[in-house]
Amino acid sequence: MEYYSVEYKFEVITPVRLPKYPGFMLRGLIGEMLKKQSCIYRDSWRSAVCKGCGELKNCAYGLSYELGKDFSRPIGYLIPPPRPFTFSPLEGKTYSPGEELVLNLNIFYPKKWLVELFSLAVENLSSIGRDRNRGYGKLRFLSKRVEKKELGKFPYLKDRIRVEFITPTRIRREGIMLKSPSLYDILIDGGRRYYLIKAIYYGKIEINRLPILGEIRENFPPILRRLRIETIERWSEKRKKKEVFEGLVGSITYLNEGTTKELREELRKLIPFINVYGIGNRVSASMGKVRITTYYSKK
Repeated sequence: MEYYSVEYKFEVITPVRLPKYPGFMLRGLIGEMLKKQSCIYRDSWRSAVCKGCGELKNCAYGLSYELGKDFSRPIGYLIPPPRPFTFSPLEGKTYSPGEELVLNLNIFYPKKWLVELFSLAVENLSSIGRDRNRGYGKLRFLSKRVEKKELGKFPYLKDRIRVEFITPTRIRREGIMLKSPSLYDILIDGGRRYYLIKAIYYGKIEINRLPILGEIRENFPPILRRLRIETIERWSEKRKKKEVFEGLVGSITYLNEGTTKELREELRKLIPFINVYGIGNRVSASMGKVRITTYYSKK
């Protein structure tokens, strides 16, 4: 699968104060800018309802933020509809005037027009962070770099598989967050997103090969857990209230006790996607960023 990787550079004009995990804020600011510049209802874009709009697939905001909600998901894909973009984690700190702020974005859509309109929204960000109404957080756009990439294939599995949870990751089963997910839980969540992304945004309905992952349940027991739960409190501008998000950070190592050729090929396809896109809830706000690696144990 091909996707676009975009790097944006800004110069900090007045001090930028970012929370520890600024992905929620960035997703909201860019979404607002996208809707403002894309909506056909120029005078009432804030209150315009996207559901049922005939221009949804031709609107950068509708395609990026709303299209998945109207997609009829097959049975077995019981996850929130994935959005076609993710941010690479941005360091939450205070940036001083003159410093360079770099924002990286991955867009899973085959046509470049979405990248260009998304970029226009990002470039028009004049301020971000806390206390923007007091003059903080002013930015000046410097440059962007767009690169079309291929996910490629993951190396053949060795006898250890390590999953590192870089930003708080929340995988749920029957509405309850898993505090020690199995490798199956991680891969089935990412696999569902992979097939839905291809169906919704690339228009490619592939044969569902996720049942193959069933053999992971018995053949990949966890052998080392270093996990903790991290809690994020944030203000939701959309809902006008404080919200709490909990997720896992740390790592789990699993033992590979054997795989079939069919499973190995499926994992070689899915894991590169998971490493770029992420898993769990709030992926488009840069939650659920994981890194899956494989290695041989020292004997």
